[in-house]
Amino acid sequence: MAARSNSLYNPRSMRDQIGVSSLKIFDGEDLNYGDRKKLQQMQQKNWIEQQVREKTDSKTLAKHSDQMFETQTLALNQMRKEAETDHSKKHFAVERAVKQANLEQMREKIDRERAEREKEQELRNKHIMTVLNSDFYRENPATCQSALAPHRVLPYHFKGMNTDQRSEILNQQEIQRRQTEMIKSSQKEEERLFALQDEQNRKMLIMMEREKVRRQQELLQSQREYNKLMTEEVKTRKTLR
Repeated sequence: MAARSNSLYNPRSMRDQIGVSSLKIFDGEDLNYGDRKKLQQMQQKNWIEQQVREKTDSKTLAKHSDQMFETQTLALNQMRKEAETDHSKKHFAVERAVKQANLEQMREKIDRERAEREKEQELRNKHIMTVLNSDFYRENPATCQSALAPHRVLPYHFKGMNTDQRSEILNQQEIQRRQTEMIKSSQKEEERLFALQDEQNRKMLIMMEREKVRRQQELLQSQREYNKLMTEEVKTRKTLR
């Protein structure tokens, strides 16, 4: 009786005792219900644990990605700041060099103009002294006096210029003409040098501005490539799971 009672509560033992004509198993009866239920519970537990792990891994990956993005952003900002600082220093150095060059040119021009004015003034003073001391320019009446007597004059005496005097005047005129041409040529050369310096400064500023734009574009491109790489990495990890 005890063996029969145990068989009722032990499906495996009861299944082993089943004979050909036994009526212990009925149509529709599920003898593996307990094992299947345990298996389902275990599978559900494993599925829940897997979901928890995936969620934890996803949070960890997202946190890591955020940290990497923040680090990359800080690095890019630092690079951009350094580039802008370097650009500002170079721009300031160029401006200072240009100002210094312009100041030196201005000083040279002032000294040259002062020297030219002093030379012109010296020539004018010399000419004035020549006129004041020249018998010809002053029409000195003594030149008209006769050698025979102080009160007698030479009516035929002509106070004209001799060959040397005419040559001297022509030479002075030629010197003045050359000096005028030299001054004009010097002024043209100064204007050309100023224009050349301005053009060089303009080209240098354009090159610096282009370099700044290029470096900014490189930084933006690096940021886009990094973001793309991180996105693909996240997608790859999700696909592997």
